[in-house]
Amino acid sequence: MRRSFQVPGLPDLRRAGLSHGVETDEFVFVASMAYHDTELRRADEAVTIADETRICLDRMQQKLQAVGCDLSHVCKMTVYLSDRNYQAEFAKVYKEYWPDGEYPMRSTHFVGIARDCRVELDAIAVKRK
Repeated sequence: MRRSFQVPGLPDLRRAGLSHGVETDEFVFVASMAYHDTELRRADEAVTIADETRICLDRMQQKLQAVGCDLSHVCKMTVYLSDRNYQAEFAKVYKEYWPDGEYPMRSTHFVGIARDCRVELDAIAVKRK
């Protein structure tokens, strides 16, 4: 079974052809950016990279919780940053979300990101039985 889902309270991205995530019987696939709206522009409150990273991770947590998971279920995280110079500030905030040090496997890429966003996350979580 494959089902896409939307989370109430988060920007509705369906008009842009996007969902908040996809779940199967065993996995959850989610992505997160600090969107303000369906125009895909960066949220006004994402002033610093730290702000933007927190918004992305908080939204990812909301998406995972909507299907009975949380960040501790994430096994693989792909990070996209628009500039290599953002890596240290991103990493500092990222570590706060896994205080036990049980980090998911992570790869980081430096790329162009929609509109003026600077951080994008893509994760695969495994549902616990």
